[in-house]
Amino acid sequence: SVMEIYKSHLRVLNRTKTADSLQVSRQYIHKMLREQAANPSLKTFSSFMRLLGEEVLRGCQAVT
Repeated sequence: SVMEIYKSHLRVLNRTKTADSLQVSRQYIHKMLREQAANPSLKTFSSFMRLLGEEVLRGCQAVT
């Protein structure tokens, strides 16, 4: 499921930097990880997908 992928990425990313990038609090990130039924707002989820895309591009550039 998409939400499981979302949560697994939140677990491995630096939570402070992620919270700043998503413009949410660190506590919000912890809440998303803790609660099974918690779903992010569409704005937060789209910000996360943008952030994830930027991280992937940075990783690809570092390899080349």
